[in-house]
Amino acid sequence: MIENKAQFSGFELKLIFKSQNVINIEDDLTLTGVSIDTRQIENGNLFVPLKGENLDGNTLIQDAFEKGALVSLIDKKYYENHKSKFEKRPVVIVEDTLKGIGLLANFHRKRFDLPVVAIGGSNGKTTTKEILSHILSVDNIVLKTYKNYNNQLGVPLMLFCLDESYEVAILEIGTNEPGEIAYLSELLEPTHGIITNIGKEHLEKLIDIVGVEMEETFLFGHLRKFNKKSFINYDDKVLRKYANLLETKYVFGQEEGMHLTYKVTLDEELHPTITIKTYDEKNFEVEMKGIVGKIQAYNVAAAIALAIELGEEIDIIKKALADYEPESSHGYGRMLVEKIGNKTIINDCYNANPNSVSVALDTLSLYNNYKIAVLGDMLELGENTLEEHKEILEKASNIADEVYLFGDIYSQLEPINNSIHFTDKNEIVKAILKTENSASILVKGSRGMKLEEVISGLKSN
Repeated sequence: MIENKAQFSGFELKLIFKSQNVINIEDDLTLTGVSIDTRQIENGNLFVPLKGENLDGNTLIQDAFEKGALVSLIDKKYYENHKSKFEKRPVVIVEDTLKGIGLLANFHRKRFDLPVVAIGGSNGKTTTKEILSHILSVDNIVLKTYKNYNNQLGVPLMLFCLDESYEVAILEIGTNEPGEIAYLSELLEPTHGIITNIGKEHLEKLIDIVGVEMEETFLFGHLRKFNKKSFINYDDKVLRKYANLLETKYVFGQEEGMHLTYKVTLDEELHPTITIKTYDEKNFEVEMKGIVGKIQAYNVAAAIALAIELGEEIDIIKKALADYEPESSHGYGRMLVEKIGNKTIINDCYNANPNSVSVALDTLSLYNNYKIAVLGDMLELGENTLEEHKEILEKASNIADEVYLFGDIYSQLEPINNSIHFTDKNEIVKAILKTENSASILVKGSRGMKLEEVISGLKSN
């Protein structure tokens, strides 16, 4: 859990939640820090109890007070059913504590006048965020999304971290259901926003590609409403029409005539060289030895567009990109290339949807040696689940010499030629180790598949 020192007075709580909902709290009371976990409560905190699948945080409010919390939000229904317990307790009554933490975070965000970049899209959000923050951190204090704090709880927790030391905030906004991007955009109030691309994500609730577009482009709608700048990826066939629909914009792509035009070439080891040409003649070229494949280069181009528009010097951008290397956290990576003996591992275990798996397979196809694709289930695809997995399996079978599958969904498909389904990750490790060839191996699946365990198994052998 990340710490924060966001402060709220009793008077401000009354402004946010209306006086009649603020009980036993004086105007001059000062709270420092917002906590959602009683195990990490500090003296003076404001506690926000949340409802989970197995636990109602409202049942822990008394514990939070005993550990030092000065005030707690409380669900209205819970308060009404347990009013006698809280007659003398300082509480704020709300209809929904998750929405309550959002109101607090938005109030705190309004205190700061700084560039706030919202990064949405189906794929590449985290990579774009990491590259952009790597560039801007050279001469700015940057607040960036921690881990996967990009949802209705994570974004408020990131905003509470804002203080006067930060000069720019770079925050992801994610979605898995209709209305989430609109809500997060209102909460975040970004000054700049980018949608990396539109692809097949969370189809269980977003239904199809049109549903994904409608959901993700709420970010553009919010930016347009407040005359803030939208960054448009003209290479994306769904997004390019917004170049004609939006007035305050920065358009980038591989075609000529953009605000920023870029070209990508790959060396023998698939490291990209990116050539940049801008409308105001900020032209340069940079080699990036820390990444592989064109898809990573596309994320770099998005980050460059944002960095230039945010005023970063070209020399700083070039040096930062030349030094950039992606991080591996908890063993899983995002197109992270690792060498294990005579095997080249493309560690892309962080997550998966049909588009991201397809482009990862495109990268695998560029290698000239023996190729193995280790693929785990893609989750949250709704009624299209089997068809999407079948299409990916067919593509993988055409690209890789061997395809190793893992997960309940892939087990329902008829095997194709060179594909094998496994129920045990250790057996996948054994199969790879039996391959004497120098091989390039893509490992990719949804987060729930935890395919990084295959990579750790290879390393331990």
